[in-house]
Amino acid sequence: MKEDNIVIFMTFGDLTEAHLIKGILDDNGIPCFLSDENTLSVYPLYNQGLGGIKLSVFERDLEIAARVIKEQQEETIIPEEQEDLNNSSDTTPVCPVCGSHNVAYGASVCRKYGWLTILVSIILQVYPFAVRKRFHCFNCGNDFKRSEN
Repeated sequence: MKEDNIVIFMTFGDLTEAHLIKGILDDNGIPCFLSDENTLSVYPLYNQGLGGIKLSVFERDLEIAARVIKEQQEETIIPEEQEDLNNSSDTTPVCPVCGSHNVAYGASVCRKYGWLTILVSIILQVYPFAVRKRFHCFNCGNDFKRSEN
């Protein structure tokens, strides 16, 4: 049956955030479970390799879970913060290629490591310790630095 399929609802890089969201879904009677949480709590450097901590739900509960999480996020924003969010559209980064506001800041997708980091990591035989941080556009896939205007 299609409704009994298990799908990944969200992925997390942080165990605490994963348990908070799981707790919200559990409180609302939505069955869910976390996978890869034990592995990543013991070996946090495997996070990117495993794809993070995965929160899974039944496919039939997907829309309800999304609505519950959205409502919870709306409730936690203080009205003054909501006004600040509405008025701060000029500080939101814009993709220089496509003009989209659908961007996030984090580890660079392209050219994640610099040459010095790669060289030191090979010599010391350790996982690369410094990752380039960039804004990433989810519409066109462009990585960019925020321009200071």
